Amino acid sequence: MQRNLREVHPGGFEFVAALKVCTKQKNLDGGFALHCHIAQSGLLETNLHVNCTLLAMYAKCGSLTRAEQVFRKLPRQDVVSWTALISAYADQDKFEHVLKCFDEMQNDGISPNAVTFACILSACNSIDKGQEMHGEVERQGLIAADVVVGNSLVHMYTKLGLLAAAEEVFKRLPMQSIVAWTSLIAGYAHHGDHNKAIECFQEMQVKGIIPNGVTYACCLKACGLKEDIDRGWKIHSELDRRGLLESDPVLAGALLDMYVRCGLPEIAREVFYKLPFKSLVTWNTILSGFTRCSDSSEMSRCFDQLQLEGICPDIVTFLTCLSTCRSPEFIFKGKELHVKLALVGLLEGDLAVGNALVDMYAKCGSLGMAQKVFNNLNTRDAVAWTALMSGFCEFDCYEKALECLEQMKFEGVIPDAVTLSCSLQACCSIGDMNKGREIHYDIIEQGLLKDTIIGNILLSMYIKSGFLQTGKQVFDELIVRDSVSWNTMLSGYAEHGLDEAFKWLERVQLEGLFPNSPMFVLALKACTTVGALNKGEELHREIETLGLLGKDLVLSNTLLNMYATNGLIGQAEEVFDRLSVRDVISWTTLMMGYSQLGESSKVFLTFRRMLVEGIKPDSVAFIMVLTVCARVGALKSTQTFLDMMSRDYGVVPHIKHHGCIVSILGCVGHLETAETMLQIAPFANVTMWDTFLGACRNWGSLRFGQKSSLFSAFKGDTDSIKDSP
Repeated sequence: MQRNLREVHPGGFEFVAALKVCTKQKNLDGGFALHCHIAQSGLLETNLHVNCTLLAMYAKCGSLTRAEQVFRKLPRQDVVSWTALISAYADQDKFEHVLKCFDEMQNDGISPNAVTFACILSACNSIDKGQEMHGEVERQGLIAADVVVGNSLVHMYTKLGLLAAAEEVFKRLPMQSIVAWTSLIAGYAHHGDHNKAIECFQEMQVKGIIPNGVTYACCLKACGLKEDIDRGWKIHSELDRRGLLESDPVLAGALLDMYVRCGLPEIAREVFYKLPFKSLVTWNTILSGFTRCSDSSEMSRCFDQLQLEGICPDIVTFLTCLSTCRSPEFIFKGKELHVKLALVGLLEGDLAVGNALVDMYAKCGSLGMAQKVFNNLNTRDAVAWTALMSGFCEFDCYEKALECLEQMKFEGVIPDAVTLSCSLQACCSIGDMNKGREIHYDIIEQGLLKDTIIGNILLSMYIKSGFLQTGKQVFDELIVRDSVSWNTMLSGYAEHGLDEAFKWLERVQLEGLFPNSPMFVLALKACTTVGALNKGEELHREIETLGLLGKDLVLSNTLLNMYATNGLIGQAEEVFDRLSVRDVISWTTLMMGYSQLGESSKVFLTFRRMLVEGIKPDSVAFIMVLTVCARVGALKSTQTFLDMMSRDYGVVPHIKHHGCIVSILGCVGHLETAETMLQIAPFANVTMWDTFLGACRNWGSLRFGQKSSLFSAFKGDTDSIKDSP
């Protein structure tokens, strides 16, 4: 190529064409070689078009320093060359350099043209500067005169989140092109107004504007975030009809992401495997989808298939896969990924990969490996420390987590909000309030009380540890109080005193925050504990007014429990009958109410009704019926229920069930059988022996009664009982 250039002595046109090829191919070395030949030809001093093309080549290839060197050596700097340099910096998001060049250009007396303004607007990341540029564009009448400037202005406002301003400019455009429509749709989708994005998409099509790949991708994003599967399906059909999926991997990725966000990973998988060309982008998208759905098995199969097809995974691939291996059963896959990372040379020097490995091993419970990887990191930031500490907390190694916090601070790493939240949870779990107060001071120093999450965790630590007054002070200092904050306070006072609990509930209402279901649950539990039925009935009326009864099963069951526990079985039945959905807790609570009132037949009847409605009884439900059997001495029914427990429902009898059996055996006078059961049972406790003693007294059995009394004297020494004569 060099020999031909020397022999042919190409002119400006040939050099421009060759430079554009290098630009397209990102061939910086080839472009530099052409630069040398252009310099030899003397065109740098005479041909401005060649110079601007050379400048653009360096900029597009990422060499901004050389681009500016070319610019500074120009014999004459006009609006075209200035705009070329501004465009170069704009393409690389160097907004400070864009503004500097713009000011320098104007100081040199050169007026910007439409292309200059378009470049500046596309790079603008400041609302004040953007509005200033808008004013300048208005003064020059460029919105009506130049479609590119108008499009750039719409794009700038959507990027800055000023969607009303973007729409106002859009409506004033003399021609609303696909570029402007797409910018508007992308802005709405990106900033969460999914309905508006889809409305714009529909309006655009009604006006005869044909969407391009970017438009479809933006609309698919909106469909996914809104979970509008019907609209997403229609767009998919359009894409198939136009054949766009075959040539646009970004669009294919957007379609896959839409299906995953709509909870249809199986359709995403089907679409993916039908794609004629699968780029690494689409592989990463489908892997990310499996990660979002926590489908570790499918992720593993997909990763293996990727390698079989000769695709080389990148850092994004590995990070996506590692984030899925977060439970002990996938530790082997995590280790495999660790080995592959080392083999392809991605392990060294990438902090995100190192942090992901620490997090993966910690989540899988392999704390030794997590510590080993952590120790080998060249740089340990707050993310790495937090990943390790979270693992220690998750597997109850709270002291180790707090040791990490101290070592982290010793090494000069400032803990962030997530680290401090993890540390507070450790303090709360082991009751280390001294350390908790130290962390509280750190939070104040860093101004983190404005973080609602960390504020709520700090509040919870004090409330759960019984420091209600300190908790109240933290609550009052919170800048933002959400439902979690109020529920935490209500929960604490509900456990320590009814009056204070209701004062907090009233305060919620006075501040214009309607109580939510968890708040009502806490208040009703307080009513149940102290028997404040008048207040409970008042809360019941509020729940009815807000339409919460029947919609929230936990709340409904709590209300049912309040009435049943306090003997108001009529009200309990009324609540129960109004429930559209009843779970095993609903049925068991009603049975408990009947049992407390001695209505044994209704307990059995309710149990049978529960079975007829297809509700699977749990351990507590069987305790209810066995307790009634013990009360009425129904030995035969007891055996029936015991067989039903293990054979039909897989419920393993535990100490309370066996206590019922001992009580029944004692009730019907089968003292020898009851004693044998107590002697062979490793779980027999004082209560069970005392129950047996009571039965012996009732039946006047001196021999069994003496042994039972001896056990009661030892208070739990079962071995002494068994060895006694």
